[in-house]
Amino acid sequence: SQASAILAPDTSSTTLRASRPASRGGVSWLSTIPNIRRPSCRPPRRSLIYDSPEADALRAAARRNRITVVMGLSERKGHSLYISQWIIGPDGETLLQRQKLKPTHLERTVFGDGEGSGLTVIDSPLGKLGGLCCAEHVQPLTKAA
Repeated sequence: SQASAILAPDTSSTTLRASRPASRGGVSWLSTIPNIRRPSCRPPRRSLIYDSPEADALRAAARRNRITVVMGLSERKGHSLYISQWIIGPDGETLLQRQKLKPTHLERTVFGDGEGSGLTVIDSPLGKLGGLCCAEHVQPLTKAA
């Protein structure tokens, strides 16, 4: 059976925290909001790169704890930033990597448009999983996909 744990990347110091909830089994949730709205914050430095030691540490932690990680993040690809979602399986393999299709008004000052290849539902040990970011939930064509 899959262990229940919470993983939170701390990209400001590139460390990982893993904590076990009081109850055993079941699904645990952690909701985080990246601090990108303050002018003093530097999103490029706090954004994860898929093929980086920090992302490798996330995959290793998922594998070590036998958990499925579903996370929203600021992702850097080349010279662009994206609002992204990653799903990592309990074996540490990436099940889904996607970018938000169209950032909202203020987000466009920082984040680029994503492409639609990750707009899908995948099979996971927890069942079928997929995800939308923020305003994608109210965009009819995105929901229809």
